[in-house]
Amino acid sequence: MYKFKLNTLKRIKNEKKYFSIVLLFLFVISLSNCSNSAEPTKSDKVNSDNFEISGEPITLDINVNLDSLQTEDSTTFSIDYSALKLKGADLSYLKYYYPVPYRNNDVDREFIMAISDSFVVEMKNCKNGNEWLIDLGNIESSEDHTWINSEVALLKTENNMNTDSTINYKFTFKALKEGKGYISFKERNSLGVISSNESHGLIIGYSINALNKILLNVEEIKWKYNKADGRFSTVRVYLKGTTNVYRLRATTSGDGLLMAMEIPIQDDKSFEIEIPVAFSHIVGVTLDTNSELLLYGTVGLPKIIPLINPKSIEP
Repeated sequence: MYKFKLNTLKRIKNEKKYFSIVLLFLFVISLSNCSNSAEPTKSDKVNSDNFEISGEPITLDINVNLDSLQTEDSTTFSIDYSALKLKGADLSYLKYYYPVPYRNNDVDREFIMAISDSFVVEMKNCKNGNEWLIDLGNIESSEDHTWINSEVALLKTENNMNTDSTINYKFTFKALKEGKGYISFKERNSLGVISSNESHGLIIGYSINALNKILLNVEEIKWKYNKADGRFSTVRVYLKGTTNVYRLRATTSGDGLLMAMEIPIQDDKSFEIEIPVAFSHIVGVTLDTNSELLLYGTVGLPKIIPLINPKSIEP
């Protein structure tokens, strides 16, 4: 009897010891789980701050009627100073974006021509003492927004004074290679100032060997979000594809200023680039800014293709 009680007590003691060990083990696991859920690892943080969403591929085949743009047959465009609009200051950003009527920079005349053709722009009875700046659209100061105009050259500038001291100007240009673009004329006063209340302006468009079909195939689109890029939140879009246009650009917003970024087209008509669409000084936000592709290759304004940020259409 005594021996039985002794063995029983010993077994109970061992069972209590085993049960205590199991409880301790479960408690440690519980603490570990709580710690993991409350404090994400560095890897988890990176994944939550940086992510990407694939967009739908874009395929376009647009037929263009080259006679759809009503233009004069003459290779000379002549306009009186009194008919010019006060849009000289507005044209300062033409090369960073593109001309659209509601921005007060609609195209006054477009020349449709072949390589080696010449065209003339005349402005009559202009104000004496002011000068005209001719902007072929070249941008060389910014790597991201470079636009080099090698398609058109200014051959010569002529002027003569009228009896009332007003001045007539004549500018002769030549088409050097196939392409599409715009030339702006901005009036600057005797103090060298281009102002919105006195500076007249003019936009001339040109299409050299204009395409009768626009082709675009964006086979890969990836929207890349970073909510902790140093002191900023950013969104970028990666694009890869092919096109037959002469020039391809994409709009960027930065922290609010709309511009257009050049997309280099390779000899095989392919392109591959990552566009910085927008950024915010507020860290930790997911930006939903959209972009656009601008296709320069035929008559009229550039063909505009929307690039929709997936985050902009989420409910």
